[in-house]
Amino acid sequence: MSSAGQRDGQIPRRTGESTAVPAREFRSPLTRMLLRSDGLTTPLLEALAGGPVRVGRGDCGEIRAGRAEASAAPLAAADAAPLLVRRSVMVTGSGHSVSANRVIARLGLAPCLDACLRDPTAPLGPALAATGSGPLRRTLLSTGTSAWTAGRTPGVGCWRTYLMRLGDIPLAVVTEHFDPALVPAHTASHRGRCAMGAS
Repeated sequence: MSSAGQRDGQIPRRTGESTAVPAREFRSPLTRMLLRSDGLTTPLLEALAGGPVRVGRGDCGEIRAGRAEASAAPLAAADAAPLLVRRSVMVTGSGHSVSANRVIARLGLAPCLDACLRDPTAPLGPALAATGSGPLRRTLLSTGTSAWTAGRTPGVGCWRTYLMRLGDIPLAVVTEHFDPALVPAHTASHRGRCAMGAS
């Protein structure tokens, strides 16, 4: 399905090329702030959207760590260990998609954590924080751009990938892709196009 045919709230297919772009290269200060933030994403999206956001649709599956994509490497899980793959789309009250998210997470650390990870109907960050299991820390791994396919308006959106730790324990690798109408993805190097570089 093409970007133009995608309906808001639907989980997008992974299409097109993804380009690594340092957070500093994005022209909008709001975009740079969001990409570099080490706090909860949901309140930031709500501030930008001017109202509450919720999970429009989500799904989960499992894979062995040894067969997971390279982005799961920071989890340092044994090859036979199960990993959860969770996908969701965040939407406004009117159903407009504002972000598409992909999470690869370790299972078996604690029952309350597994319950949060397996429930794609609730925003992950606030749900994990509510368990009281310990401090959540986020380390930015990369940022960039790729085609935005989660809503009705086609374009190029920015994304960020970070490692979420529970204390010192790697818990999840999270990739968040943002609606370019809400989070501008233009860079300093060229309008609508991006240059490679370290984040």
